[in-house]
Amino acid sequence: MRTTAIKEIDARYAQLEKLAIKLWEHPETYGNEFFACDTLCKILTEEGFRVQKGIAGLPTAFRAEWGQGKPVLGFLGEYDALPQMSQKTCAYKEPVTPGGNGHGCGHNLISVGHLGAVLGLKRAMEEHHLLGTLVFYGCPAEEQYLGKVFMARAGCFKELDMAFSFHSGRFNGAFMRSMAALNSVHFVFHGKSAHACISPDLGKSALDAVELMNTGVHFLREHVSQDCRFPYVIPNGGANPVVVPDFASVWYAIVAPTREQVDALHQKICEIAQSAANMTGTRLEIYLESACYPTLYNETISQKLQQTLAEIPQPEWTQEELQFAHALNATLPDEWAQACKNYRCPPETDLYTGIFPYEKGGFWGSTDIGDVSYITPTALLYTTCVNVGAPIHSWQATACFGTSIGVKGAVYGAKVMAAAGLDMLCDPMLLKAAKQEFLQGTGGKPYVCAVNDSIPPYQVRDLF
Repeated sequence: MRTTAIKEIDARYAQLEKLAIKLWEHPETYGNEFFACDTLCKILTEEGFRVQKGIAGLPTAFRAEWGQGKPVLGFLGEYDALPQMSQKTCAYKEPVTPGGNGHGCGHNLISVGHLGAVLGLKRAMEEHHLLGTLVFYGCPAEEQYLGKVFMARAGCFKELDMAFSFHSGRFNGAFMRSMAALNSVHFVFHGKSAHACISPDLGKSALDAVELMNTGVHFLREHVSQDCRFPYVIPNGGANPVVVPDFASVWYAIVAPTREQVDALHQKICEIAQSAANMTGTRLEIYLESACYPTLYNETISQKLQQTLAEIPQPEWTQEELQFAHALNATLPDEWAQACKNYRCPPETDLYTGIFPYEKGGFWGSTDIGDVSYITPTALLYTTCVNVGAPIHSWQATACFGTSIGVKGAVYGAKVMAAAGLDMLCDPMLLKAAKQEFLQGTGGKPYVCAVNDSIPPYQVRDLF
């Protein structure tokens, strides 16, 4: 059965490569992923999937289903790009469009990897008469920690018996390190404008409120555990130094290992913000953009992915690909050396090969996959799609994700997910073990979205 799925994915290599490059050439930021959404939905419809677009109040989210009965396997496709990440496929910094968007996180490959997996699985299920349902969820706005949160709030993912998530990476391995809970929140201050030199006494500075708030938050950093983070940027701080700003805003990411810690920090930071407003005589508005859970990765499924990685032949890199990766690594000598240490590969390895040792623990960023992992057993797979030294969200990564290196990694990921998915379909005990582990991890508590029903998706983008 695995052979059937893998042969199908291999037969579609040219199609998958064309799609990956096409999406790379059309990078769209959160909520604007209409080209990617329409293109994927068209392909899935032509392949016999039942497609629903615009789910969960998100115009570029979709659900595509094929098959019937149990179990129901989910695949979490992503396709949003990053602003100001435009880059040509060359080993020096040169944007396609200055200041434009780019796939610096490889989401063009993530969607293609999941697509290849469901098409390979579908072929194997047809040929071998297997019962089961495949659901491809098109998930926008992952870079804003947003899409899957609002999809989860709307009831998506509850139908799934398990979910696969694939991500383009610098190594091959099932990912079990913890990712943190997060609140994305904007604090907006409204003051009163005046001439900053002639009549400053008549003004109320919204920027002063932002600065006082940030000072208070800086002092809060001394009194939280070391695994808590709350970085910020100031999107709006006034337009002219001789005008007292009547509008200013600051955007915080409040990050901690648990939802409870984030909620407590959120409350403290809101109190600091209100105090800053009181001191400056300004009016405060608080807009929660998104709030995601930490990850609860399922070890049963992760170990199956790790085992399958070793059973599926890895891509073979051409001399041209190795030379391109080497040229990119040479622009990042320190990061390159550190990555080789982190991933336990020989010094100056250009493209990772082998399987990264299975590890738990750690503390890595945040993702809206966390919400899915509290609804159904979920596992995350990484494959080599970029040169070892390239940090994700860098111009080097964008360059590599638009080449055959990225495509080969995505197709490898598709094969691994398809093969592991067949095992899940054919081994009820494996799925039962995954569900038992999930129930232990959640304590049997039902998922409750951290964003209440009154908050619409993309409210911040629509306001500012």
